[in-house]
Amino acid sequence: MYESATHQAHLHLKQKIEQFLSKGGEIQNVPSGVSGFNRSLPKAHWAKGQSVKS
Repeated sequence: MYESATHQAHLHLKQKIEQFLSKGGEIQNVPSGVSGFNRSLPKAHWAKGQSVKS
């Protein structure tokens, strides 16, 4: 079964979170609207299916 890049990224993030929590890490609260998106980085411009140009 084909898994999209988005789905693969979600699974990878879930695995990293589980590892973090299993080692005693805690997530106390993530306020609504908070994102890990870094606005100072240039936006990616998709040229073809799986390639990206910055």
